[in-house]
Amino acid sequence: MSSTSAYQEFTGKSVEEALRLAREAFGVGLDDLDFEILSPGSRGVLGMGAEPARVLAAPRSELGGASLELAERTVHKELADDSARSATVDSFLSEIENLPSPRGRQVAAGGGA
Repeated sequence: MSSTSAYQEFTGKSVEEALRLAREAFGVGLDDLDFEILSPGSRGVLGMGAEPARVLAAPRSELGGASLELAERTVHKELADDSARSATVDSFLSEIENLPSPRGRQVAAGGGA
């Protein structure tokens, strides 16, 4: 990450909502957003103890051509523990697996970079 000041934290009921808020705030699409899932959030039990999903995001245009490395690390971290794999991670993977990085690599949905 070349410019940490470009990153802002966003929260929502789900990772998808937090990412939507980030896209709206920066006026960019998902493919133009560099982000890390800080917490997938939790629904709690009967709504009690619920925690919001948290993402750290920045528009790629403000990062001087930063690649998908942060997103790749996040995906691989989530996939390292089968119990952590969730519908949110599956949704995240389906959205980013075909995005090209500035170095010409593609994010591999199930394997290493």
